[in-house]
Amino acid sequence: MEDGRPFCPNCNAPQIKVRGLGGQAELPPLPERPDEILPSAESVLPRSWPAQPVPPPLGVQWPQALPSAAIAGFLLAMAMAVPFATPFLLMVATGGFAVALYVRRSALPVSPRMGARVGLLGGLFSWMIMAAVLAMEIAFGGGHLIGMLRDALQQQFAGNSDPRAQEVLEKLNTPGGMTVLVAAGMLIFLIVVLIAGAAGGAIGASLLGKSKRKE
Repeated sequence: MEDGRPFCPNCNAPQIKVRGLGGQAELPPLPERPDEILPSAESVLPRSWPAQPVPPPLGVQWPQALPSAAIAGFLLAMAMAVPFATPFLLMVATGGFAVALYVRRSALPVSPRMGARVGLLGGLFSWMIMAAVLAMEIAFGGGHLIGMLRDALQQQFAGNSDPRAQEVLEKLNTPGGMTVLVAAGMLIFLIVVLIAGAAGGAIGASLLGKSKRKE
């Protein structure tokens, strides 16, 4: 390439200046400290990683739920014998108390659905205890209990002069009729105590969840 002529005078092509292989290319100076080549690990990684939250359990931890529900059910069975007690409110409170004991034992979060299952289990335990007590009363002192039940039936049908009602009363006064009546009453009581316990457990889990979030 001739100085001052960017284009070739013969072919009018642009002229490019290329260094020969013999020339030494100037390289940028190397850093004096080796750690300046790449960033250090301390500058890239944080000094402390944030603690990852523990995921909630996928289901009820039954080793902790069973004793909690059993204690709550036993207390309900004992409270039902207290005069002037409100049975339905006691059943609902039993479900919430079972969930509170479960959270204290497991130290794990509980959802309303899980709380309903724990509360339902507490109601089931209470029904089993009361059913066992009723069975023992019928076996050892059934005459008194059956007599009270017959008196209640007589008062219920006292003002009813319908022949069909009197026929039903006569069938219920038999030993088989008393057995069917007691079994039907316990079945209805089982349904009620399960529903109340599940509702109390769900309410208790919701309240405990709100208190944990406030903390």
